[in-house]
Amino acid sequence: MKETKEVFLVPVGNPEAIEHMQRTLTNPVEKREIEGAGVKLPDDLYDNGRIRVWGLLPGKDNANRKIYDKMKERDIAIFVSKNMVYITEIVAKVESENLAERLWGKMDGQTWSLIFFVKLIKHLDMSKRELLKMLNYSEKDQLRGTRRATGKVIEVFGSVENFLAEIIHGSETITNYTIPEWADRELIERIKSAVKIGHVLLYGPPGTGKTTYAKFVAASISGGNFMIKTANSLWFRREVIGGETIEGGTVKWKSGFLIEAYNRASDLGDDQLMFVILDELNRADADKAFGDFFTIFSSNDHDEWQVPEDLANEIATYGENADDSGKNFVKKYRALKRIGTQNAPLRRIRIIATVNLADINNLYLLGEALLRRFMLIEFPCPGSDKKEKCKGYEGEKTEVEGLEQMRELVKKETESILGKRKLNLNDSVKNLLIECVSNIRCMFLSYYYEKDEDKRTLADFCLSPSTLERAAMILADGMDHSADDVIKAIKMALGTLDRKILNEIDEVKNRCQLRSQTGTQS
Repeated sequence: MKETKEVFLVPVGNPEAIEHMQRTLTNPVEKREIEGAGVKLPDDLYDNGRIRVWGLLPGKDNANRKIYDKMKERDIAIFVSKNMVYITEIVAKVESENLAERLWGKMDGQTWSLIFFVKLIKHLDMSKRELLKMLNYSEKDQLRGTRRATGKVIEVFGSVENFLAEIIHGSETITNYTIPEWADRELIERIKSAVKIGHVLLYGPPGTGKTTYAKFVAASISGGNFMIKTANSLWFRREVIGGETIEGGTVKWKSGFLIEAYNRASDLGDDQLMFVILDELNRADADKAFGDFFTIFSSNDHDEWQVPEDLANEIATYGENADDSGKNFVKKYRALKRIGTQNAPLRRIRIIATVNLADINNLYLLGEALLRRFMLIEFPCPGSDKKEKCKGYEGEKTEVEGLEQMRELVKKETESILGKRKLNLNDSVKNLLIECVSNIRCMFLSYYYEKDEDKRTLADFCLSPSTLERAAMILADGMDHSADDVIKAIKMALGTLDRKILNEIDEVKNRCQLRSQTGTQS
């Protein structure tokens, strides 16, 4: 029987708790500090050598111990402050007075020795009152003391999983942001190095993993402190920075994603980053949506980024008609301005944007003013580096050197997909799929050297990893399939109606069938 995931609410209201949150939750603790207190944790629990820590006082009559004893790994701990909510997953528990004293000292002869370690799933701009209302707690409930909230969650949402999906706005948790085995590790490191300096734009054909890589990099660096926005043609300043909206006949201020990002970044340490992933950036009209963006992010050097004081003043004019994010922003900005650090949260924000080159002619062009704010990283189609070795594929020499190399690459991709998706694809169908995809990729790469202009125009076509994955899912019924079935599945998964491309793919059928029958892929 599957064990129920529990949910615990942890209030962060008194001065000690607020200090502890800043000390060991929003700013993870170094491994050496944990081990210096004699506590040994598995290395894989640390993120870049750090981990988030919380502790409970045993309390009067050991009241907190009863709660602590119910906690287990993979349970959800929700830390609730007045205006912020941190959703975390418990990864380990250790009872240690030595570590607790080292981290937080003592209070009235006791220390917070009932310790649990967590990883951040999501940081929300949500007040304590909003969360309690969502869970149908009484308005009089002040949330005093850590409590089990699983019953309330199931009562309102049906299950803990439904609650997480709803409160995280449908986002996957950090544990789902994994990079497949065939991924380019060098590319990952290039993105990680680039975001330390400034914003990054990933561009390339659709389905090549740009968004997956962006999520992985953001999650691995920030511990899950990021948000994802998909651009569209209706974006204006309001979606990016914020602006006026009408609700119930009243003019109000509605904050954009940069205001929310600033608020969240203000709770981070100086060495931490807050990520915003902007998917399909060129679906937005830069002139309409990014005017203030150019002012705030004046270059790709984060030391030059500044928040215009006029922005805080503008939001303040709305008073109580500003949304919670806007009011929090004004409060945080002005408090930091008094000590001269109002731009520090902004300089912790990193934007990773993605652009699909296939859409570039049909959507908005990204002007130089916007592109100058980003470092550009290309995502080539897998196997495109074998272009020269696929030369001659369409001539008499079908078995070109690049084809064998392509097979090895596609085999790795396919096996990674089958493992991740747990697909039931028998060996003969797997071999056919590998052979067909390898031939298709090599064939289109060979068109770079064609004299026929019509074929040269097709050379940039990319059969992406996501197309391969969808085709495998179509074929994964445990039954035998012919080369014709495999080609049909690939065409279904492509997401294109371009007749020239579809006709060329049909030409591959006989070749991949003959090759796969030799059993060279098994």
